[in-house]
Amino acid sequence: MMRGYFSSFSKLFHDIDNPEVKNGSDSMRLLIMSTTDFGEHEIKPNFYEACARKVFPEYGIQPHFLPDPCTQPLYRYLKRFRLGSGVASILTIAWWTVRNRKKFDVILGWHGSGTIVAIIRALFCWRRPSICLILYRLYNPNCTKWKVYLKRFLLKFISNGCNIILAVDHKQAAFFERELDRLPGTTTAFRYGIDYEWFENYLKNFSKFSKRSYIFCPGSAYRNDTTLVKAISDMEVEVKRFQLINEKGRDSALHKIGKATIINMYNMPYVEYVSACLSSAVVIISVYNHDKPAGLTTLLECMALGRPIIITKGLSSNDYVINGVTALEYKAGDWLELQKQISKLLENYELAEELARTARETLKQEYNLDKCGAELAGHLWRSMNLG
Repeated sequence: MMRGYFSSFSKLFHDIDNPEVKNGSDSMRLLIMSTTDFGEHEIKPNFYEACARKVFPEYGIQPHFLPDPCTQPLYRYLKRFRLGSGVASILTIAWWTVRNRKKFDVILGWHGSGTIVAIIRALFCWRRPSICLILYRLYNPNCTKWKVYLKRFLLKFISNGCNIILAVDHKQAAFFERELDRLPGTTTAFRYGIDYEWFENYLKNFSKFSKRSYIFCPGSAYRNDTTLVKAISDMEVEVKRFQLINEKGRDSALHKIGKATIINMYNMPYVEYVSACLSSAVVIISVYNHDKPAGLTTLLECMALGRPIIITKGLSSNDYVINGVTALEYKAGDWLELQKQISKLLENYELAEELARTARETLKQEYNLDKCGAELAGHLWRSMNLG
């Protein structure tokens, strides 16, 4: 049983207003290796930060965040020698982790900073802290053979530094366990979620309307524009496509492709992204997701916002979509099937709204922050008992 509460605890690295946490031996000091990509700091309902604020303290977990490596003296020193930002960040994170590792019981990370820590732990054979790594992908199967062998070797070495490896898809978790020769019970799937309350509060202040021929396309990684363009070129629709990229500031560009109009929106504020989604008649998430769950966050966001969704069948949808009930799926690359699914929803308003209502209710019940955060907290506690 959990015993007592701390009235407060030190807020390292980030100003997070944490609730009280459980006391005594049932308390865990957690480091979250959170480094966001370009523009992602504007995305408000971040799952891991929401877990840190609202869920983890209830399970005796004291969350702390990795400081921005660019603010560290070592990073500035390395940049003087004209090292690239990526290399300087990696070295800074590695040095900071080595110096501060004894402050934490568990480190939670994913691709990038999480793998850096796993490599260091494997090299130095640390017993503590425990490492919980969230993997999204092993290697690109289209790589040349020698690159596949090299990446497989590196990932197996990284695996040796992890107490537990998590995946957001159960088939992918089984694949990781098999490919990395993991011991039973040390690789598992977890349910990725979303801060539903954030969207619920947002919707209270938004007058919903939708344009009958307006399609919203979130700017997911690994997007499949080829299939999307082929599907809509014969349709009189307006498509708004959002994208976060490093090369541009906030910008938009309009293109005519056949009968369709596509408006590309670059680096727009998150509030505009949400408003565009709510104004749409259909959401399309066209991605390459055969080896990576691309578009999963956007899927859950659009479910929370109560819009009818069409998504590529694959790792993004396997555990999160009931085809024909919470969203419509289509086979990757099959633009004719995608076109049919778009027409089905544009021509049948009642079907589209029923799909949207069911998706929103399912997300509220199954992929809410409390349930998914509690599941992740359980894996973090279990990682401490896995050598």
